[in-house]
Amino acid sequence: MARIENMKDLDKALTEVTVVLKERAIEVDSRGTYPHENIKTLREAGLLGICLPKKFGGLGIGPGGDFRTFFEINDRLGSACSSTAQVFFVQNASLVTLGLMAGDAQMKIFADAVKEKGATFCYVGAEPTERFTKDGKRIFSETVAEKTEGGWIVNGRKAFATGSMGASFAIFYCMPKGSEDSQQMMVMVLPIDAPGLKVVDSWNNMGQRATSSGMLELHNCFVPDDMVMGKEGSFYDSKVLGAIYQLGFAALLTGFAQGALNFTVDYVKNTLQPTVGYDNAAKELNVQIHVAEMATSVEASRALVYRAATMLQGVDAGTVSPFDTMNAIYQAKTFATEMSVAAGTKLFQICGAKSTSRRYGADRFWRDARTLSLHDNLDRQRGTIGRFVLGIENPSISTR
Repeated sequence: MARIENMKDLDKALTEVTVVLKERAIEVDSRGTYPHENIKTLREAGLLGICLPKKFGGLGIGPGGDFRTFFEINDRLGSACSSTAQVFFVQNASLVTLGLMAGDAQMKIFADAVKEKGATFCYVGAEPTERFTKDGKRIFSETVAEKTEGGWIVNGRKAFATGSMGASFAIFYCMPKGSEDSQQMMVMVLPIDAPGLKVVDSWNNMGQRATSSGMLELHNCFVPDDMVMGKEGSFYDSKVLGAIYQLGFAALLTGFAQGALNFTVDYVKNTLQPTVGYDNAAKELNVQIHVAEMATSVEASRALVYRAATMLQGVDAGTVSPFDTMNAIYQAKTFATEMSVAAGTKLFQICGAKSTSRRYGADRFWRDARTLSLHDNLDRQRGTIGRFVLGIENPSISTR
């Protein structure tokens, strides 16, 4: 594996792997299975451990370090292969979560596994039967942990376990037996081949087809105390973990739209038949106007994401209001959501009927954006923005 020592190395590696991932994107989408080859490419490029804390061999991207780069990675890879980008986002979010919650002895185990063996993580909170309150707070109780000597016995099911078919470890949320207070949620880690832990390959969705976001089933799984991250409810001690997921999805969606724009520009220049009187479709005013709208929307989304990332870094440092920051994150998230879906539609409006041929695989841009954008309730998040702007209520990181 290559070793990434600094941001210059990181930029070079991302530039190189993005080219490779883009070339494989249609095949990855068509197969709809975990992108083993792409993850191997990321591993060989030295990218799997970049979000480890600096003292454990990473670049310190994210909490305590550079937030903008954390989200820029999602944006750049998202433009090349959306499924691989989402799996890699979960990898990075896992390392950030462990960096904030794990003790040094725990963190060394995971860091060594990543650096020496290229270990990967799936990270799952959702449950098949979970519900949300009207203000967007999650209620889940299907996965329950009961204290026993030396650890916990866990039973339950987890849904949307992105990357599970290729993961080395599973990070999951559960509730202590007898508790219905989500603020008591626990974060645990198990090797993916732990006794009683079963990966269910149930993912067969319209978009994000290769994210392997199936299910985990836990049957009397023993989780030793040293694989419990922090204490009951300590996930909520961090002001940035929930926010990272919201803004991370906005960055991914921005990247998806960039991919749609890149396809459109290439198709217009090299494939689209021009109107009589033009030697190239790129010279037609109506084409230029629509491409301008796409490009402007992508850049506006990117600006919102990076502004919110800078503010989140300020929250981490204690210099910026978390409420102003969550408002900025929800603005980025809601804009990126609609913009990315619209970009997948605008592509065909510009490129025309011939561009719908399966050989181009251009429908993946819309399918992927539409699928990932359903992660949250956009109306609730808009309501959160409106109430904050009107001075009615401060935003919460839990609005889904």
